[in-house]
Amino acid sequence: MLSVHDCEYQGKQFTHVVIRNGSNIVSVFFDKSDILSAPKDSRIGPIMSGVENGFQVASFANNTQPIFVVSDMPETENLNIARAISSSLGQNS
Repeated sequence: MLSVHDCEYQGKQFTHVVIRNGSNIVSVFFDKSDILSAPKDSRIGPIMSGVENGFQVASFANNTQPIFVVSDMPETENLNIARAISSSLGQNS
């Protein structure tokens, strides 16, 4: 982990965690503004993937909090990091 700070983007509040994955830098954003309703039998939502402004973005929800993994790595690598984070968060619930 390189740094952690709170920030605002498009009017929403996030906790921004910056991590190093080999020689790559990855941003993980924990959305503090949106509260999602989650089924009682599921703590971690499915991982979605897309491209935003040239960056790979993988997103999922932990309990009721949206989480975004953003990098300039290929989609497969970005998804692998999102899966690892999702799995780690699921074990801590």
